[in-house]
Amino acid sequence: MQRKHNFQELINFLGYSEDNIGYLLGITDTEKKKWSLAIYIGNDSLMCLYDETKGINNLAFNDLLKIGSKLKKESLKNLVLSNGNLKRIYEFGNDEFEFACYKFNLIDICLEKGLVLKSLLADLEFNLNQIHALEEGDAVSFERGFYSHHAILTDKAHMIVTHKWGEPENLTGALVSSKSLIGIPIDKACVTEDFIIEVAGYRKLKKINHLYDRLHKPKPKDEILREAKRRLGELGYSVTINNCQNFVSEVRNGESISPEVEAVKTGALYTAVAGTILSGLYLASKTFGTKNKEKEKTLQCDDNET
Repeated sequence: MQRKHNFQELINFLGYSEDNIGYLLGITDTEKKKWSLAIYIGNDSLMCLYDETKGINNLAFNDLLKIGSKLKKESLKNLVLSNGNLKRIYEFGNDEFEFACYKFNLIDICLEKGLVLKSLLADLEFNLNQIHALEEGDAVSFERGFYSHHAILTDKAHMIVTHKWGEPENLTGALVSSKSLIGIPIDKACVTEDFIIEVAGYRKLKKINHLYDRLHKPKPKDEILREAKRRLGELGYSVTINNCQNFVSEVRNGESISPEVEAVKTGALYTAVAGTILSGLYLASKTFGTKNKEKEKTLQCDDNET
């Protein structure tokens, strides 16, 4: 995870360069312990997309939709904003604020993934609605196509999750843009902290306490957070007994379970049982059919003799 930045470091990162237009920025009010999300639109300006107190800024999303299907730096820079949507960077120029410069640029993602802006914004809005309902200690899932990645929210003020994850090496495309264990050597997978926006990437996230709590009672929040912190840096991974879901269940509920692995096992069992039944029916039909044919032959012989 990239570290949190102060105001001067934010200025140095942005560098007043148009190359940074489109980046999402996390802003934390350290006194109120509140998190908000903004997008850098150039000209020392930010557009606030979400505020923990007010929720999603629907006017900002409507302004972005005015751009059309393709997002470009020029269109963001010249966007005519609704009243109150524009924030100057220097409004946050004091020690009350900390910043996260996410590896998430709306323009780059649209171009690299061939995504339509409307679809990308819809997923981002969905994620912010989910984030608004999260509390520290909650279990969170992130879509990864044919599976989901699980984590625990451990710092709401900075929207940081703790999870079992490995650094992708020699991988390209979706596997790099998403935090994934596919193709990662198991000895390099570890428990770490990351910003929830970066873990989600351009895919959906959601709160999933029910998947774990229906089987085992959750521990008190303080115990969950303490255990998650204690296990930071822990190495090792197994698809079946030591994956990201096992980590979440151990930390949150004190029991090691993996809902997706169990579902696969159950599905495999059902498939095996169904296969056995179908095989039995097939064999029975063959046997019954053979017996019927033999009976018909016997009857035909009797008729001929008559």
